[in-house]
Amino acid sequence: MRLACSIAWMHKSAPTCLQPEEAMGMQARRLGRARMALLVALVASLPVAFAMPARWGWENSWIENAQVFVLVGGFAACVASMRRASGRSDRALWLGIAPIWLLIAARELSWGAVFADPIAFTADGPQFSSNTLWFKHYVYGIAGVVLAACALLLAVARLDRVIGRMLRAGTFPWAETLVVLLVALASSLAEGHLGLDADFLGAQAQVMEELVELVGYLALVLAQGWVAWATRAMADNGH
Repeated sequence: MRLACSIAWMHKSAPTCLQPEEAMGMQARRLGRARMALLVALVASLPVAFAMPARWGWENSWIENAQVFVLVGGFAACVASMRRASGRSDRALWLGIAPIWLLIAARELSWGAVFADPIAFTADGPQFSSNTLWFKHYVYGIAGVVLAACALLLAVARLDRVIGRMLRAGTFPWAETLVVLLVALASSLAEGHLGLDADFLGAQAQVMEELVELVGYLALVLAQGWVAWATRAMADNGH
């Protein structure tokens, strides 16, 4: 939770009493500290998962609810960055990113199925299915339209140029990208994919999966923080 709060603070504007260079430097240092905390959280997730009760990995558990909290926080930070954006291109960038957070959050909630009664209760906890929702047939179509609109907005915002400038400035979130990739691998391992044997995880497999996904979502929020920092720096420099 402390890491989540620290990352949320990264998206806030620096104190107005500071000079722009000092404010941006302070924010970069905060992002750097949050990055270190993120890496520690990733390394600690495996031993911590084994120490947690297996029920914490169930659907609709506090870990999954924390994931949704982080995703909604990422959306809120995105909206805040959009409101602070000074140019049309930057506003299009944030407008193109914002709906993606909500789509991921909705997916974590099984498109709302977790708010209904579970269809079964097994050794792996309550089971929910989005197939019971009357609007399930429309979900993927609507999501596709939203993603297409996001892609169009990101093209208008010239996301490729933003990435290029971050690469040249050395501010691209490589560490966060690596964390997301490692989380994807760990999650696939916990689910028994990739042709690997996950039996050694036992009943803790679900806990590990949910815990590393939480770290992955924190990495996405932090990566967004670096983008927000970089776009403000570019605006200050007249790019």
